[in-house]
Order: sequence, then C-alpha cells, then structure tokens
Amino acid sequence: MESLVIRKYPAGFGKEEQSAPWVPVALVHSLIHGGRKGALYGSIATVLLAIIFTAFQGIEYNVSSFTISDGAFGTCFFFSTGFHGLHVLIGTIFLGVAL
Repeated sequence: MESLVIRKYPAGFGKEEQSAPWVPVALVHSLIHGGRKGALYGSIATVLLAIIFTAFQGIEYNVSSFTISDGAFGTCFFFSTGFHGLHVLIGTIFLGVAL
C-alpha cells in the first residue's frame, strides 16, 4: 500500500485549517498500519481536548458582558461560536462512543 500523501490546501488557509480535516485520515491510516495504540491515545487526547474546549466555551458564555440581543456583534458571536460548539460537542459524543 502506498504511503499517505497529505496535500496542502490553497493559499490563505492557516495551519489549523490544514491539519484539522486530516485527523480522521491519520487515525485510519494508523489503524491500517497496525498503530492501534497510537490511534487509541490520539482518540483519547482528542476527546479530552474537546471536553476542555466545551467547558471553556461554557465559561465564556457565562462571563461575557454582552448578550445575543445586544446588536450585530452579540448575534454574530453567539451564533457562530454556538454552532461551532455544537459541532465540537456532537463530534465529542461521536468519538466518545467510538472509543
């Protein structure tokens, strides 16, 4: 089997955007090549980091000095971070069950 080649995204994407979508690919690649221990540790670390992120987002929501009804900034902030948090929460549940 050929080695995994990760191609870079077009210019304008940061390192986070380049690496985040490849985490499942690296996990599957590790499993295919017998790296079960590494895949397990990586999955556990991912779930723990996602839980920490979700906790910090909850804290951020509780201590923010503005609300969703404070205009465009509040609406955009809570809408965008809320959907991202929901995405992380669903992914955390998915990975936790898969573990």
